[in-house]
Amino acid sequence: MEEASNADKIAIIDNGKIIVHDTPSKMKEKYTSNLLRIVPKDEELIYKYLEKRKCEYKVRADMVEVFLKNSMESLKILKEIENNISSFEVLEGNLDTVFINLTGKDIREV
Repeated sequence: MEEASNADKIAIIDNGKIIVHDTPSKMKEKYTSNLLRIVPKDEELIYKYLEKRKCEYKVRADMVEVFLKNSMESLKILKEIENNISSFEVLEGNLDTVFINLTGKDIREV
């Protein structure tokens, strides 16, 4: 689906009906979120910080996943907690996720 990222506009079709028709960037903005994955040095401090900022997050093993509206949000978070980070990565939403979020189906199921 990523090859469609370079198109001017794309449509997602489910059960023979167009369910959305827009630019790839607008679809990603509307139907996905970006993700900041942090491996903290002190988990409790990170949890308190994220709760204070009212960030939506999920804990997975030794990693904290923070859901972001855009990847630029990660800069502020990283700057404020930089001394408590072992490692991190920022993942941007993609068109595969847009498809799954809109249809409830994995692309391989189609």
